Parts: sequence; C-alpha cells; structure tokens
Amino acid sequence: MAPGTSEAVRHQPSEICRYSLARFNHRNSSLQMHRLVQAALLYRMTEEDRATMRRGAHLLLAANDPNDPNDVNRWDRYGSLYPHVVVSEAVRSQGNWVRNLVVNEVIYLLRWGDYTSGLELARTALRAAHNLGVSLRLTGDFARARDIDEMTWNSYITMYGQDHVDTLRTWLGFILDIRELGEYGDALLYHQELVERSTSLLGTHHPSTLLALHHLAAAQRLADRHEQALRTAEQAQDALIRRYGPENPETQAAAFDVALELDTDAYQRARRTYGDDHPHVLAHAVNVAVDLRSVGRSEESDQLRDRTVERFKRRLGSRHPAIRSAADLDRMVIDHTPMPL
Repeated sequence: MAPGTSEAVRHQPSEICRYSLARFNHRNSSLQMHRLVQAALLYRMTEEDRATMRRGAHLLLAANDPNDPNDVNRWDRYGSLYPHVVVSEAVRSQGNWVRNLVVNEVIYLLRWGDYTSGLELARTALRAAHNLGVSLRLTGDFARARDIDEMTWNSYITMYGQDHVDTLRTWLGFILDIRELGEYGDALLYHQELVERSTSLLGTHHPSTLLALHHLAAAQRLADRHEQALRTAEQAQDALIRRYGPENPETQAAAFDVALELDTDAYQRARRTYGDDHPHVLAHAVNVAVDLRSVGRSEESDQLRDRTVERFKRRLGSRHPAIRSAADLDRMVIDHTPMPL
C-alpha cells in the first residue's frame, strides 16, 4: 500500500484473502481479485485514497515497461501490462514515464497486429493530451499548454490529416496558447486561416466554425483591429443565437467583444447560469468594467473592477494571470470546453 493510505483501506486486502475472495501470489507479490471486489474497494476509498492508489499503479506499470515495443521477446510483458494500462486510465497521467509506457503500448499493439485496440488507445491518449492542454491554459500555464497542444496537434495531423475536426479543435487550442503568450500577429493569421478552413470543411453553422469565429474577434481586437473585431463578434453572436439560443454559454461568450449593452446583458445571463463567482462570470464583469470606462463611467468601472479582482483571488488564487488582467482592465476571453473522452 502507498504511504498515507487510510487504515481501513490498508487492512482490506488481508480480509478479502481470508474469505477467499482474492488470491495473493507470494512469488511475484501480486494480488488478484474479482472485479466486484475491486469495485467495492474503490467505493469505500476516499477521493484522496483513489488518487494515491492510481498514481501508485501508474508508477508500478511504468517501472515494468521494457521500453522496447519492437522486440518480439518483450511482447508478453506488454500484453500483460495492456489491460492494466486501460483500467488504470494511464492515458490521463502527466508523468513522462507513464506517457512513454502508453506510447509503447500503442506501438506494441500495432506490431502485434491488434490494430483496432492500438488505434483506440492512441485516440484516447490524444484526447487526454488535448484536455491536458485545456487544463494548463485555464490554470494560466500558457507555455506548457502551448508545448502540449503543439505536440498533440502534430499527432492529430499524422493520424487524421490537417482537415479532421479533432485536428482543427486542437489547432485552436494551440492558437489560444500563443495568443495568451503575446504573439498577436501570428495568432491572428492562424485564426483567420482556421475560420476559413472550418467554414470550407464543416460549414458556416458547425459548432467548431462558430467557436473559431468567436475567437477570431478576440484576436482582431488584440491586434488593434477594433472595427473588424466588432463586426466579427456580432456575426458570431448572431450565428450562435440562431443555433443555440441566447442562454447558451457559447452564445454568452460571443458577446464579449460587442458594445456595453451586449456585455452587460451577457454578464447578467451568465450570473443566472453560473452564479456570481464562476470564472466565466468574472471575465464578463471585467469586460463590462472595460466598457464602462470607455464611455466615461470611470467610478462605476473602478468599483466593479475592484470587486471582481477580489472574487478572482478567492476563486483562482492570488497568483493566477487573470488577476493582473482584471486589475489592468484587459478585456478577457472565455476558453473553449474540453473534448469528451
């Protein structure tokens, strides 16, 4: 058992063996139990216990990686590891050794001739990598997000080609990363190309096209093309309203780069959807504060900004990049949703 595991969980294996519900192999120090028993154990664990055990399982699996999936003499080991890699959700691990094991398992499956399982494991790993990029970006680690998203984007290109919808989604993530890192010129060019490609391949009203269009407006604004940004934002918002209605979160996000009245309306709708302290709602509040200042209502702008900064600190911590953006009254954008596994 891993250090820190609760006493109740620590003593369960011996109890299970006593009632012949599992077999302990002393030769290789392994415990084999029925899946129903596994489910019962997981149910009784705390979330912290589960996370600890999962990390431990991932490290054990990685430690047993022969690290040579092309060697036929290693295939038995990879075959034994494979079901544990799947069940333990090793694709979600951020550990480099564990990720290397997942890659080696894909290579082994393809060498072995199990193309379907190899393809499915590769797809799952790519989706996990995509969501890791989203998580890093949302927590303000834009440099690491860029590295992960660039790697994942190139992997999608290799697997599916440049025009697959999942390739386009991950490309958008990479564009958002470099935009947040201040590369506004390159981000704008990429955004324009992405909108054109999405429109051509998927159609004007496809969700990926609408999302790309919304983010194009933000890129245009950051590149000081304000008139274009306003037209693009209004176009995106109109299209999102037609597809989803005014209460949808994507529609609310598209109102960011429109005038004060639209930002205020989006802010109130977001509060009804998420409550007062959700990061999306706080981002809307910053944009309203920006608009208030632009029309000369500086006192109201300062009051809203100060309240929003304090709420951001409580929700995201005092070191999150959003704190500085809110304090400086930089207009903010909402990131896209994770891709489902």
